[in-house]
Amino acid sequence: MGPKTLDPQNLAWLIGVDPIQHYIGWAFFREGAWTSPVGMNPNYGLDLSSSIAFTDSIPLLAFIFKSISFLLPETFQYLGIWTLICFIFQSYAGFLLVGLVRKDYVFQVLGSTFFVIAPPMLWRMGYHTALASHFVVLVAIYLCVSKQSKHRELLWAALIALTALIHFYLLVMVLALWTSSLFDFYGERVCRGVVNSSSQQRFIKSCWAIFIEVILVVLPLLFVIWQCGYFSIGHSAISSSGFGLHRMNLLSLFHPGDWSYLIPSNHVMNYPGEGFNYLGLGGILIFLFALIQISKNSETILPSIKKYKFLILTLFVLFLIALSNNVGVGGKNYHFDIPNSVLNGLNIIRSSGRMFWPIYYVIIFCALAVLMYTLPRKLCILILSIGLILQIIDTSHAWLPRRANLARIESQKIYSPTVQDDVFWDCVAKNYKKIIIAPPRYSSKDWVAFSVFAAENKMSTNAVYLARTDQDKLVKSTRKVMDSLYDGEYEMDSVYIIENQALPVALSGIVPNAKLINVDGYNVLLPNWPRYGCKNALSQNNEVPKIRDFPDLETKIVFQADSIWTQFLIWGWSDPESWGAWSDGNDSRMILTIPSNAISLELTFRAMVTAKHKLQPVEVFVDNKSEGVHYFDKTEGNLFVLKLSDSQRKKQTISLHFKYQKPIKPSTISQSEDRRSLAIGLESAVFK
Repeated sequence: MGPKTLDPQNLAWLIGVDPIQHYIGWAFFREGAWTSPVGMNPNYGLDLSSSIAFTDSIPLLAFIFKSISFLLPETFQYLGIWTLICFIFQSYAGFLLVGLVRKDYVFQVLGSTFFVIAPPMLWRMGYHTALASHFVVLVAIYLCVSKQSKHRELLWAALIALTALIHFYLLVMVLALWTSSLFDFYGERVCRGVVNSSSQQRFIKSCWAIFIEVILVVLPLLFVIWQCGYFSIGHSAISSSGFGLHRMNLLSLFHPGDWSYLIPSNHVMNYPGEGFNYLGLGGILIFLFALIQISKNSETILPSIKKYKFLILTLFVLFLIALSNNVGVGGKNYHFDIPNSVLNGLNIIRSSGRMFWPIYYVIIFCALAVLMYTLPRKLCILILSIGLILQIIDTSHAWLPRRANLARIESQKIYSPTVQDDVFWDCVAKNYKKIIIAPPRYSSKDWVAFSVFAAENKMSTNAVYLARTDQDKLVKSTRKVMDSLYDGEYEMDSVYIIENQALPVALSGIVPNAKLINVDGYNVLLPNWPRYGCKNALSQNNEVPKIRDFPDLETKIVFQADSIWTQFLIWGWSDPESWGAWSDGNDSRMILTIPSNAISLELTFRAMVTAKHKLQPVEVFVDNKSEGVHYFDKTEGNLFVLKLSDSQRKKQTISLHFKYQKPIKPSTISQSEDRRSLAIGLESAVFK
């Protein structure tokens, strides 16, 4: 990585959305007030915010450095420091692990180096810093293999709590290894107590020890994940889809990607990045030598494995999870259906390819152990040294250019898209406290530019990129923001960045003391702008956006995918389909621009009706005034006709708010996996 990454004021090496996310999450957390739980990060995301854990900003260091923030320079990053810590701890953990086989300094140094230069760990360096903390997996394997009895419950409790303060995926792996260790350590004693009455006292004692260990591990863990803010997201974020997309390919151990000079990479094959688990040429060498030695010494090696039954079982389960139900074998893919209840649970670990890491390190450890156990010392040292040299040379194809590139970069600024009109944006930073993207969304196209700008100017923003997206929060925030734009009821301390699809809404609700302009290609709405004196910061080139899309009379307006009219669906609608858009939830809202001389509006709907639910009652509000409840009874072709008032025609836009009394989830009435709450499907509109 190079020494320049250790400079806490050097931000330029944080290239890409993930490193920027990690730093920006910390920057907002640092400037925010202390909260309860302490990991909450409300300034980063506003209504969409969660916690420091979901920006992968390593809560452990975030808590430490926030507590001494007054001693730190204004620009401060700890990701480079943590990278160095990962290398040191990975080396030491590997040293201890190899020492379980032979207390020989030469063997321990050679063996630990294989762990330090493991490609899956190096691949994370500079990209996913928290996920480079593979040393916690090595320590967990050490505790499993050593069967440490003295203070084992305290060691496991400390390791698991520490891991929770680093990253969720690593926590899942360590918890799985702890569970296997618990059963391997106490399982035989418990089984003896069940079948042998003379061992009942030992049985009771073992059960009590298990109970104590579970309490000592689980209670601190619950406290830590609560304080980190893991519970700040709802069920919609936990059960989001994704399992099977970021899985491991069955040949990943031998597929180098861009990490080998000698083994060609087949980029056509189906190898997701999250499933990268290349052994390296040196790793493959010692693995093959170990297989040869196992075949020669199976009678002495295999019996020693039997005492780790539950560890082997746990690793097998992790292997299946890493493969997922979309099993990739080279360039081919085989899909297997699994029950929805199981799939929903596994969606929590959607990047399932990472779950192979414990198996990866057990493979390396076992290969080293077999060679050290079966070969003469000098021959073993020779093979390990050759393997290590091959490993370093082979994998340097990837890590050496990356290191050279980062070593040249040094700056106190993040490399990101930035705003250009310094005079205008300086005025914004001085007079407003929040930047709100409309409509709200996770990872909007301009989130980097505005989150960096907000962080540098100590503002809050909903321009965010988070590891977990809470869809319930997004729905509520979208409704709040879009309604405030249409009704002209702005947050006066906020500047709004209006995406093109939200322009009709913003222009329809503009009030006299607000200004909607275009600066640096962004549509910017400034509430109460005359008060702040930003008028003097505007140039003559700031184009004022206007509503451009007016329908023609007697012309059908369609709401299918790719139609320009879908931008008028404000909230409460599913993604448009080839025929139109379903409502989703208990209510939805839309607006339409009114052509001149129009006297009525005719809407055509589908309705979610069944044999048991023959009517779909919908209360319709026009410009916030109820037009009564209307009943739709046909699956297609339901009509709603509205006569336009003079005031509505004069305003040029109309708001339609639909409230649903009996929305239906298709998953509850059929074998469909569709969990949306559907009531009506908007097909078309015609002004007459």
